[in-house]
Amino acid sequence: MNENIIVRLEAERVVSSTFRKLAPAKKKKLYRASLTCFAHDVFDRVSFDVIADTAGIAKASLFQYFLNKENLLKFVFEIYIDDFRTFLREYFTREYSVKARERIRAFYLALFDLWQEKEIEFGFYMKMMFENSRAATTDFIEQISHLQNEYISEIIARAAQAGEIRRDIAPERISFVISMVFDGMYRHLPVGPRSRKKIFREKLVDGAVGLLFDGIGG
Repeated sequence: MNENIIVRLEAERVVSSTFRKLAPAKKKKLYRASLTCFAHDVFDRVSFDVIADTAGIAKASLFQYFLNKENLLKFVFEIYIDDFRTFLREYFTREYSVKARERIRAFYLALFDLWQEKEIEFGFYMKMMFENSRAATTDFIEQISHLQNEYISEIIARAAQAGEIRRDIAPERISFVISMVFDGMYRHLPVGPRSRKKIFREKLVDGAVGLLFDGIGG
């Protein structure tokens, strides 16, 4: 857990100084418990009682750390976004594809693999993107979308320069469309044996990439 984020959130009065002074292991335990609760139900129905019980702490202690549930959610998604940023940074160091089509395909397959390995994180992502109220999720959606679109826009811009795709559409607009297509596909991720999931995910991604490049190809 990035302690610099905790310091910033304390300055913003999202977390208390009491929380900042907790041992890293206790902070992480509370983060995982809160993430799990927010992943399993919509924000409005998650209570401090449930989170405190899941974390194995007293409800009074939870109020010492966070003034309200909105602040607790803010803490959770800031740590979540930082973890996602780390995933992207590490992924980019391993990504060797050259063509835009293959780079986009590889990126979304990597994301699908991530969601399969981290089901709680995926559940939280889905709640924040599609089920919670916009009042609770606007900041999260803007930050997580920016991280993804920043990478996709770079691919699109380079591909346009290389003549792989059309140059008459702004890279940011193409990136937005691609993100919307794949966000919609997340709702159809299959359940069942891992091998079947992998085959199904590859078919979903190949179909979406093919459809997209029929429209944006050079």
